[in-house]
Amino acid sequence: MVKIQFLVDEFEIDLEGIEILETVKRKLKIPYSCISRVDDTAGDVYGGFKLIGTRVTQNMYDFGRFTTNEGEGFFAYRKRENAFAIHLVNNKYGIIIIETENREQVIDELRARMVKGSWA
Repeated sequence: MVKIQFLVDEFEIDLEGIEILETVKRKLKIPYSCISRVDDTAGDVYGGFKLIGTRVTQNMYDFGRFTTNEGEGFFAYRKRENAFAIHLVNNKYGIIIIETENREQVIDELRARMVKGSWA
């Protein structure tokens, strides 16, 4: 499971253990100004081709970079039903789908820190 650190102008997604090997990343840094929307679920975003990472099945155990219907995406979840989506603009990734322990708190904090309208 990933951990989120909230900084002044950006947030970090920290990966641990085997997840680092599966995604070939240790952490991602995303400016709040790039967040266009945060959804409570992973919604209708589906990974197409795996660019780099690990996939066991379509809705379980996706870690890494995938093509999606919203551009390149970064996925880090064991069970999709526990994951949520962060939609981005002006970033390498169009979407990030992650699973965290304290999901509701992270969603609320990201929504509170979004720079509304900066991407419009």
